[in-house]
Amino acid sequence: MGCAHHLAVGIIGRMSCTYPSAAGIARPTQKVVAMDYPHPLLSTHDRRSAQALIESAGLRFEQDFEDLVGVFSAGRLAGCGARSGRVLKMLVVDPQFRGEGLLGDIVTELMRQGREAGYDGFFIFTRPATASVFERLSFKPLVAHEKAVLLEHGNGLYRYLRDRAPLMHSGENAAVVINADPFTKGHEYLIERAAQHADTVYVLVSSEGRFVFPLEVRMELARHGVAHVPNAIVTATGPYVVSSATFPVYFLNPADKPDQIRIEIDIDLFGRHIAPAFAVRTRAVGTEPLDPVSRAYSQIMKRRLDQWGIQLLEIERKKIGDLWINTKRVRKALAEGDRRTVAASVPETTLSYLQTPEAARFFRG
Repeated sequence: MGCAHHLAVGIIGRMSCTYPSAAGIARPTQKVVAMDYPHPLLSTHDRRSAQALIESAGLRFEQDFEDLVGVFSAGRLAGCGARSGRVLKMLVVDPQFRGEGLLGDIVTELMRQGREAGYDGFFIFTRPATASVFERLSFKPLVAHEKAVLLEHGNGLYRYLRDRAPLMHSGENAAVVINADPFTKGHEYLIERAAQHADTVYVLVSSEGRFVFPLEVRMELARHGVAHVPNAIVTATGPYVVSSATFPVYFLNPADKPDQIRIEIDIDLFGRHIAPAFAVRTRAVGTEPLDPVSRAYSQIMKRRLDQWGIQLLEIERKKIGDLWINTKRVRKALAEGDRRTVAASVPETTLSYLQTPEAARFFRG
């Protein structure tokens, strides 16, 4: 008799097959393992059980998630997983229960909850050794890094590129990826300079992450801010940018340099999928030459972009006096009611918005 699944009320009774030997003859026997359906892990006890299971697999338990679900067998946590936005993570099945289909059940439940939250596609970041496990669950690899693989469920990338086909132009094009939180004179200067080196410059506004201003506001500020640049086209990155806010590090060791891996995966995603579609040959970035973090970031980008045949164009940030303009400094000025610094740092189109009642909660003073 083969293995089968038997459904009962609130319980999945899974038949697993064992084959003890008797007189040299293998005889199948049946063992019914009672499993709960995946359900939210809400209590402190359940979450501690999930943390223990995750850490027993050599992974780190991350606190930032919207959903955490698990499957129990006879009161014991057999498997669990979490969702943060469209990213599924910390997916673990106790070795004793592997082969029971629990991973697929957990992934299915997390995606169901994600769809209810408004997401139509999902990502998993995992070690290269375990990527094939998720490929069997219909996830497709987008980027295969030496230390991590990014996989996607659904046809999100295809739809993203299809929907932007009318914006795509041939030629020697450039791309600038910005948060525009808010759009500043620094962004304006960077895009103007990049436009001088390209037939078309694509201004890609980061869609997902932790921002003060919502995407629709940031997009509108960017469009108004580059309206005078005839060869600039503004569009959103969609979920196809890997930010520190969305990149999970639970499966990496500190010695793996997670920040560097994140940047390299982001560049590989751009180089493999985004740049070819938009005929991008140059990626322009603003730099602060005396800032070691900015310099290190540029060096990582340059090495990785070279592998995709893309040139890195480094443009020194615009200054106000002795200070470079950056969005962090502008947001600080907003929070402190420093109108003079804000007015000096943003174009008129951004300043006009910041003076509206809608933006009042971002501008105190």
